[in-house]
Order: sequence, then C-alpha cells, then structure tokens
Amino acid sequence: MIEMLLVGAIVLVATLYATWALLPAAGRQRVVRRLARLSAAGGVPAWLRRGARSLEQRTRSTSGPCDGCSVPPTGDEPPR
Repeated sequence: MIEMLLVGAIVLVATLYATWALLPAAGRQRVVRRLARLSAAGGVPAWLRRGARSLEQRTRSTSGPCDGCSVPPTGDEPPR
C-alpha cells in the first residue's frame, strides 16, 4: 500500500514538472498570476504565499522582455 502511494506521488510530481516545463512562457505566467491571486486571499499559509511570490519572480526573470509578441528574436533565424 505504501509503495503504491509513493509511486503515485512520484508520477504526480513528474507529470506536474513535465507540464510546467512544456508550457509556453505566457501560460506559465498566467498560472502564476492566478496562484498569486489565490494566495493573496485570507486563510492561506505563509509558506504558500512565499512560494507563490518566489515562483512569480522566477517566472518573470526567465520569460524575457517579450511575452508572446510576434517580433522574431534577432540572430536566430537563417538569412533568406
């Protein structure tokens, strides 16, 4: 029984990690904003609020200056 719970927890964590890693930056930011709004509500433990704030800062710093814009990055496309 304990092994089943452990395997289930590992699969759940791996699934959440893969989903998070494969989400586009705009999707990750949207999820983090919703989490921040929910954690700002009353009755949420302090550790969850700190985690949401930390995640929001990390998501902002890794997404770059442009969030889903149509301007192609310079230097990445081959010349035509």
